[in-house]
Amino acid sequence: MFNFKENQSFRFPILCISIYNDTLIFSTKKIGSRFFERDYINKSGQTIENTINFQMENSIVDSEFTYNNYEFGEFKHKLEVNEFFKILNISSISELFSEKIYQKYKFVFIVRNPMDRFHTGLFEKIDSVFSEIITDDNNYTKTIDETYYTSFTQNVVKKYFNIEDDIPLKFRQQSTIDSILNEFSVSMWHTFLLDFINNMGMTSKIDIIDLNDFEKISSIISETHQQPSNKEWITNWLENSNNKPYIDTMYENLKYYLDLENESYQKLLNKK
Repeated sequence: MFNFKENQSFRFPILCISIYNDTLIFSTKKIGSRFFERDYINKSGQTIENTINFQMENSIVDSEFTYNNYEFGEFKHKLEVNEFFKILNISSISELFSEKIYQKYKFVFIVRNPMDRFHTGLFEKIDSVFSEIITDDNNYTKTIDETYYTSFTQNVVKKYFNIEDDIPLKFRQQSTIDSILNEFSVSMWHTFLLDFINNMGMTSKIDIIDLNDFEKISSIISETHQQPSNKEWITNWLENSNNKPYIDTMYENLKYYLDLENESYQKLLNKK
């Protein structure tokens, strides 16, 4: 069995915690974290964010930001740690998982079909690089829609997986590929989450909700913000038979990790 805490090859995912009324919503990037971000009015009447982001790591030394051998490190916080602690009336991460917080807040963990997450992250990350460099013969930078319908929908994966020769050196570098995979696919949210819930002994104290279960999502949050989607372009690319060799190669390269994520996802759904 894959042990997330003992495997040093992969970064832990970003843990996003959103405070919404009497609910703490745990998610990560490409698992709907943006859907739960809101403004929050603190006790001083200031408008602040309701979501804090943590870069999870194995802990090295004990501190107010460690618990159960996990370190909750700083990662581009929308909500500052001190404000997060003030809202919950705690002074350390260990208190976040104490009985007083379990009694006051519902703990909800968000999951999402791993293949949906994989495709969304893949195309967003890679296209953000391509959109900066793609130009036409007149050196005119293409608009985002033009980029989507050209390299985004036709060439993006074969370039990143070294399937053709006439590509810039930048896209040959394994480190570039590794950094992308580490961010969107092999951050392995569901595998991490399965370990996290079991290590924390939280199974009986939480709810697990699939992002596509709109009825349950709407039961914990009254309204969701409309977010940009690249689903149309992903679907076009996947359904184009000309792309099948590249898609098959991509899946084969990542089969172990995608299979593991799907297995973890199913186990989490069975915990509901």
